[in-house]
Amino acid sequence: MKRWFLLFLILLCINGLALAESGDFQYTVNEDNSGLTITGYTGSDKKVVVPPEIDGWKVSCIGESAFENQSQITKVTLPKGITSIESKAFAGCTALTSINLHKSIMYIANDAFDGCNNLLSKVYPDSYAHSFFASRDLPYQYFSKNDATNYLKVDSEEPASPSLEPFSMEEAVKEIDGIDSFGN
Repeated sequence: MKRWFLLFLILLCINGLALAESGDFQYTVNEDNSGLTITGYTGSDKKVVVPPEIDGWKVSCIGESAFENQSQITKVTLPKGITSIESKAFAGCTALTSINLHKSIMYIANDAFDGCNNLLSKVYPDSYAHSFFASRDLPYQYFSKNDATNYLKVDSEEPASPSLEPFSMEEAVKEIDGIDSFGN
C-alpha cells in the first residue's frame, strides 16, 4: 500500500499536478516547467493581487475554479505574463467589479467569469481579452496611453490629500505621456 501511495505522489510531481501553497495561493508547477498555475485561493481579502512570481516560479495561468465562489472579492489585479484563464476561474465571484487583463492573455475559457454580473474588465485594444469581452457583449474599458493607471497607481480608501508629498520615480521610467496635463 505504501509503495502505491509513493508511486502516486511521484507521478503527480512528474506531471506537474502536485499541489503546493504559498501565502493565500495554492498552485501547481506547469507540466513543461514554464511557470505555475494558480489552483486555489484561501485568503479573505476583498482586493486580491496575484504576484508575478511565487516560490521562484513565474505565474502564467489562473487554473480551473481557482477563485470560484469567492464572493468577498471585489477587485483582482493580475500580473503581466498571465497567458490563460481556465474554466470557472472566477465563476460565482458575485462582488467582483474590476479585473485587469493584460495583452499576454491568449486564452479565456467561456465560463471563466460566469456569475460575475458586476464586472467591468480593463483590457487593451486589439488584445485577446478585448475580443473575448466584446464578442460576448460583456462590459469592458480600455487601458490607453492617456490612462494614468498604466504609470502610477493609487489605491486607497482614504480621501486624497490636498497637497502631494515629493516623491521620486525609479530609473526605469523613461517617459510619461501628457506631461503638460499635470498643470502648474
